[in-house]
Parts: sequence; C-alpha cells; structure tokens
Amino acid sequence: MSDCTPRPSITGAALSATGVLALSLSLGQAHAQGRTEASDAAERDKVLRIARTESAPAIDGILDDAVWTQAPVIEDLHQFDPVDHGEPTEHTEVYVLYDDDNLYVAARMFDSEPDRIRARQMVQGQGMWFDDSFTILLDPFNNKRTGYSFQVNPVGNRRDGIYETPTEQNQDWEGIWHAAARIDDEGWAAEFSIPFKTLNFDPNNADWGFTVERSIARKQEDIAWVSFNRDVNPGATGVITGLTGLQQGVGLDIVPSIVTSHSRDFETNGTDSVTDPSLDAFYNFTPSLTGVLTLNTDFSATEVDDRQINLTRFSLFFPEKRDFFLQDVDIFSFGGLERNGIPFHSRRIGLGDRGRPVDLEVGAKVTGRVGRWNVGVLDIQQEGYNGVDDSNLFVGRISANVLEESSVGMILTNGNPRGNLGNSLFGADFR
Repeated sequence: MSDCTPRPSITGAALSATGVLALSLSLGQAHAQGRTEASDAAERDKVLRIARTESAPAIDGILDDAVWTQAPVIEDLHQFDPVDHGEPTEHTEVYVLYDDDNLYVAARMFDSEPDRIRARQMVQGQGMWFDDSFTILLDPFNNKRTGYSFQVNPVGNRRDGIYETPTEQNQDWEGIWHAAARIDDEGWAAEFSIPFKTLNFDPNNADWGFTVERSIARKQEDIAWVSFNRDVNPGATGVITGLTGLQQGVGLDIVPSIVTSHSRDFETNGTDSVTDPSLDAFYNFTPSLTGVLTLNTDFSATEVDDRQINLTRFSLFFPEKRDFFLQDVDIFSFGGLERNGIPFHSRRIGLGDRGRPVDLEVGAKVTGRVGRWNVGVLDIQQEGYNGVDDSNLFVGRISANVLEESSVGMILTNGNPRGNLGNSLFGADFR
C-alpha cells in the first residue's frame, strides 16, 4: 500500500530556512544599528564635573603628584575602531583638573605588553599614524562645530590642530601648551598643561565639549570616551563642567622681529645693508574676541612649505603656515564639504606668484564669537612688487550658529593681491 502522506519539498524547506536566516540577520543588524545609535546619543550626554586645584602638577609624564588624587577619573572608554562601541583590549584612566590659568589632563594607558608600545615619530608637529598616541579634543564654546586637538605619543612628541569645521582640521596651527610622556612597566603615561590664554572661549560658559582618544598602534585599535560613527570630532563630544574663574592674563602678546641683509658687488666693490624691523601684536579684547596688528611684516622667516612635484598645468595647493592668518582661521572658512571654489585663500596675500614673500606695510584683524555670531574682519595694505601696485585688501565674514550643528553666513572680499585690476566678491553659505 503506497504512502499518500504529503511530504515537504526540500527546495521549499531550504528557501524557508534561508528566509528565516535572512530575517534574523536583518533584525540583528537593525538591533545592532539601533544599539549603536542609542550608545552614541547616550555618550554625547556624558558630563564630568572637574575639580579645581590650588597647586599645579609637575608636567613630567610621571603621575605621582598628590593633586591627581583630587581629580575625577574617566574610565568608561570604548573602542570605535575596529569594533564600534566594542570593549577595549587595554584599560585607560584619564584625570582632569584646572586652576585659574591652565587645564590639566593626565592619562594612564595600561598595556599588557609595554615592550611592544610604538613611539617612532620624533619630529614635533608631524603625524603619529603608526605610533601609540593619546589625544585631547576641546570645544570651549560647546557648539559642536569647532575645537582644538592636542596629541602626544609615548616619548612626548607633540602635535596640535584647530578644527575649521566639525570634520576639517588645520594642523598648521601651533598653540602654546606643554606635555610629557613616559613608558614604564605598566604601559605609559602622559600629562598635559593647556593654558587658557592659548584658547578662545566664553568666560560665562562653564561647560566645554570634551573627549579623548587613545590609539594602540600594534593592534590598530582606537579608543575614545565619546565618539560618533567611528570618528572623534567636535560634533561628538561629552561635556566637562565647572570651569569658572578662568584667566587669560593681560591678553597682550607682542612679537618683534628684525631682518638684516648685506650684499656686495664684487665688480664695483660696493656694499649695501638693509635692516627691516617688524612687529606683530595680539590682544584679547575678551576671551572670545581677539585683535591682531602687524606692521612692516616680513614672512621670509615663516616655516617653509613641504616640497611637491607638479606635473600638471594646475597650481598646487599649499596650506597656510603664518601665525597672523592662522589666528581664528576657522572663522573665515566658507562653504561646505563639496566646495568648488574658495572665496578667501589667505595664501594669496603676502606671497608673489612664485611663492616669494611680499612685505605688508600694515595689517589688522579682529576675530571671535559674540553669542551665536562668528565674526571676522581683516584689512591689509600690501606693498607693490614686480609691476603690481600697492594694494588694499579687505575680507569681512559673519555667520550665525543655527540648529544643532549648522551655520548660515556671508562673506565679502575686496582687492587683488596679485594684479592691478579690481576684484570684489560676495557670497552666502549654509552648512
């Protein structure tokens, strides 16, 4: 007698199992994505109340100062690469203090294999992509748009930068700060002292954006207190609170310089000597509003550009390295990520067609933040050169912070630093 009981199709069963597996994977991915988004949101709500100290710690890379016992400790760091919000393979402790003049940060990076810690970069200001490192990110206005970074490797080599946008960092900015680091049997440690006079901030704002990042080079592992979408930037920070009574001193920095040249004509045996004094002055009207004055400026002593080979018919793009223009460089940033033109490129001022310095007779700049407004005004009188007449150059920039991390603004430029024809521009942007 034949069996008439219906049997399930093997193909149908396999397809059904595949569908269940795909549904499970989809639900798992959605759950993981939801967990990551929830973690990101929770982290950006992190707040640390820091303590004031009456005595400054010695910045020597050894965490033996008694003042560090007063500091609150950050230990809840997580991986953001290679596993987003994964558990770190090594433990890290971060301590934060402040006094009237400085912010102090110490970090203890425990390491199970201290002999494998990497610290190969010995040149100040250069990249530490292949080194272990520790980075502090500060957003003094807590606006999720701009900020400062301070980085050190295990032998104390330093690098810093200023964020022009939440994701674009200018690492030619050089602030005044101190750091030291040492490797020991437990791993390595670092200490930072960041003077408030090197930062722009709102004295009425006690809450600063803050996060830290640790890189473990041999494991290709990055760890942070707060991160977002596998990245650390001003848009992804927690908050340190309690910063009151901060001082910037007199707020006046004067940098005089003098350049002397001597030439001799061997045919006539004649000689000629030229001495050119110059002066730069920086003054903080308020901790968030700065004025800069430059007189008879000679940029010949500025750090030279990195060599590049150009085999095309297009001009090379070189970053700004001059302190006068790097002061609050983020204020003049214009446009979004897909910029197809830069209305104000400061490298056109004070440099000839072939990159040779052109003296500035006088220049003035006022930059800063007033409430939600970001303001920048620059006016320069440039000397003539190679058939180009003396020229007056003006840039005005204003923007307002809107929504959570956006801004809307305008820019006006007038003057042509490399020709005798007029050149004026007006632009508006939202980013």
